[in-house]
Amino acid sequence: MTMTQEELNKALIEAAKTGGIEEVRDFVAAGAKIDAVDKWGMRPLHYAAWHDRLDVMDFLLEKGARIDTRDNTGWQALHFAATSGYLAAVELLLAHGAKIDATGMMGSQALHRASMRGHLPVVAFLVGSGARVDAADVHGWQPLHLAARDGHLPVVAFLLENDADPAAKDKDGQTPYALANERPEVRALLKEWSNPDFQQRRHQEKIAEIVNAQRRRIARYAPKPGPRI
Repeated sequence: MTMTQEELNKALIEAAKTGGIEEVRDFVAAGAKIDAVDKWGMRPLHYAAWHDRLDVMDFLLEKGARIDTRDNTGWQALHFAATSGYLAAVELLLAHGAKIDATGMMGSQALHRASMRGHLPVVAFLVGSGARVDAADVHGWQPLHLAARDGHLPVVAFLLENDADPAAKDKDGQTPYALANERPEVRALLKEWSNPDFQQRRHQEKIAEIVNAQRRRIARYAPKPGPRI
């Protein structure tokens, strides 16, 4: 029985969610559109990223799936992978040209999504790949606001270590500390980082680390003493 174009497209979308890679290959070979879209604006690549289907993602990208398509809320595949905490999927999408600062619903970037879900490995990878810790969404929330609000202490600590501002205010004038009103451990950490004495000690420690690293570098290339005569 021959499937219509609409049936092929629907079948591909379902296969991208839960089917095997062979099903995906078969539907594409039969004529399903690689960027088929459902009523939510979701494409096969979106679903594959959301469900950590790396083999499906590889195949779809190889066949020309657009990496920058958006669903009805404005999310791209990278937002879905970051929200679900799938590091390998995030790595794959960035390697294929996904924009790390692409904004989706409410102006959120991938780093916002990973931070609010507490996915530390993804947060660390995104920051290491150039995501800005001070990026703000439409509410003025930075990743630190979201991690603090939702009580993700390891993510809060990581963002602070990477220069997130504990005094940053959203559009209502609220700081991460204010949003963490039911998170005593997070509040304690934010309070410590807001202490000028703590920041001074941290600054001095950073300077000492830089000086020591430079000394080690010089020592590595310094000429070794020759044999005694």
